[in-house]
Amino acid sequence: MNLSSSAAKGRAVLTRTWNRIRFWCSFPFARLGFWLRERKRYNAMFPRRWLSPAQIIDHDLELVDDDDVGKLDRSLLDLLVARRDHLKSSSGKFTILNISLFTFLVANYFHLGTDVSVYGISIKSSPGVAESLLAISSTLGIYAATLQANIAIVDGAIAHLLKRIFPRGILNVMQSALIPETAIGKYFPSNIPHLVFTGFHSAASKYFVYFYFDVVDCSNSMRVRNKYASDEGNMDRVISWSLQ
Repeated sequence: MNLSSSAAKGRAVLTRTWNRIRFWCSFPFARLGFWLRERKRYNAMFPRRWLSPAQIIDHDLELVDDDDVGKLDRSLLDLLVARRDHLKSSSGKFTILNISLFTFLVANYFHLGTDVSVYGISIKSSPGVAESLLAISSTLGIYAATLQANIAIVDGAIAHLLKRIFPRGILNVMQSALIPETAIGKYFPSNIPHLVFTGFHSAASKYFVYFYFDVVDCSNSMRVRNKYASDEGNMDRVISWSLQ
């Protein structure tokens, strides 16, 4: 009687121990599965989209309140274009000045060229002048980078206003005129669709590219094969490669 009860207790202890081992061994996998399922649900509700800064600005301006939509007109476009041109001009000047200072500092570091004096102060012989110019050049570089970032923001707003104000038929022309850095230099006619590339032209261009890369790959293979064939010691390798 006592032996059977002790055996039953021992089996119960072993069963509980085995269940705990199974639980803790499976817990990380169950936790990982739960996290992956929740992540999948989150991505389904909020899908990830890879957008450029201009596209983000475009989508954000599309959600402007109806009361403020009337303010996104031609006058705002003219203001943004004028400010963008001013920022470009200032950024170009600071960039040229920064490149000039950096070039002079590099030449001074390698002892190239002649000495330059500013208000009677020699650059080479005066201590601290080169370090001051380096600090000024770094500050100008940071400021020029800030102006470039602001130009990108204004270009995104201009691109949105162009789509909102001008019709589709002239949109390509206006993008090439006002934002040439972000527009592809190719005209896509929308009023004469018979001049647009057809599916045949697209397929022909695609297969031509495939054929070109095949020819390049074959020519490279033949060049490598001839290189190995020129060495008599590698003839066996060439034969085995050809059989493959």
